[in-house]
This record gives sequence, C-alpha cells and structure tokens, in this order.
Amino acid sequence: ISVTTMITRKHTAVASVLFLCLHLTGKPAATAERALRVAYSSPTVTYLPLWVAKEKGLFSKYGVEVEPISVMSQLAINALFGNEVEIVAGGGVGLVALHAQGNRDLVGFASINNKLVFSIYANQSIPDALRLRGKRFGVTRFGGALDFAARYFLKRSGLNPAKDVILIQIGTVPDLLRGLLAGSVDAATLPVPQNLAARAQGFRELADLAQSDARYPGATFLTRRRLIS
Repeated sequence: ISVTTMITRKHTAVASVLFLCLHLTGKPAATAERALRVAYSSPTVTYLPLWVAKEKGLFSKYGVEVEPISVMSQLAINALFGNEVEIVAGGGVGLVALHAQGNRDLVGFASINNKLVFSIYANQSIPDALRLRGKRFGVTRFGGALDFAARYFLKRSGLNPAKDVILIQIGTVPDLLRGLLAGSVDAATLPVPQNLAARAQGFRELADLAQSDARYPGATFLTRRRLIS
C-alpha cells in the first residue's frame, strides 16, 4: 500500500474517532473534560492518517479534540483498561488473543487497511527465504503484528518458525533496524519507513507482504465495549 493511498484514507480515521467520541461524551467533544486520547503502537506510516487528520485540523473541524500518544502495543492495551486512553490504534492480534482468553470487553470498531503492510529484509548474504534456516530473525515482540507477519512469511516459504529460524524479540520497530545494522539479527520484519532505510543501507528485500493475498486488520481502532454500548 502506497503512502498516497494511506493519506487518502485519513477520513476513515476522522469518521471512526468522531463516531466513538460522540458515543463517549453524548455531547460535542469540545465540552469534554479532556481530549480523546488515541494510543498508537509505533511511529510508522500505517498511522499517517491519524497524524494527518490531527495536523490538518480535521478532528477540530468536527468538534473533536484528539491527542495521539505513542505507546507500545501491550502497554497500550493496559492503558486502555486503566482508563488512561480511550482508543488504541494497532494490529488486530491483541483483540483476537483477548477474545480467545474469554475477554469480550475489547472491541474493534474500524480499520484503516486490511493488508500486512510489512516487508521482510535480510543482509546481502541471504538471497532467498530458504537461506534463513538457522538464522536470527528479529521481531518486536512475540504475539505482535510483526511477529504474526514473520511467521506467516516463514510458513508460506516452507519454513517452520519454531524450528528453522531463531526468532528474537527486540523491542521497538526502530530497534529492529538497529539490530540489522549491528548484525545482532540476520533478518527482520519492517514497516514503512524503516524498510526504506534498510534498503538504503543495502539490505535485501525478501518479500513485500502488502503484495501477498493475506488479509489482516493492520491498523485497527480498539476500545472497550462499554464505551460504545
């Protein structure tokens, strides 16, 4: 998915957050006690519509005061349940995992895209996916969106993620690029713009998962059920 396409979807972010805000307040957002806090998991182009809507004043235009906050995925869910934020913009993995555990309080009410907007990058000594066997593969955290994308790619390439590669949790998306540069991992799942930086540094793109047939709620707006009931 191109950056241009992501920008043109900014109205999805506006309409979705506006919809929830009206349910939360029951009155114009300008009279709310504080801005509607929207946590996003990482500084990637996936959340560009949210930032564009904020910077261009599109939320204010409709009477909604929104405060985007950068929070790591799992911490963001905790912040949501702790009433520190009202919305989490992130992958659908957390929603599915909590539902599988019997928690029905978390709901997804909109999504900006339905693609795995990630690329797989490796050092130049790895010409194809099969050469990843025995190599160190970096993801942000197990169970996250980048981990899901990595496992999907590996399985589609005929590799067993649990046996054929060494999956390593690194922490944040920028840390994945640093890990490649430092040689602490041999390959990694990267979103935009880190994939562009990896390409500029001479790393090899093994796959652009946005071009695959996988359907994934990559930028899903999550909230608590009681807030929209």
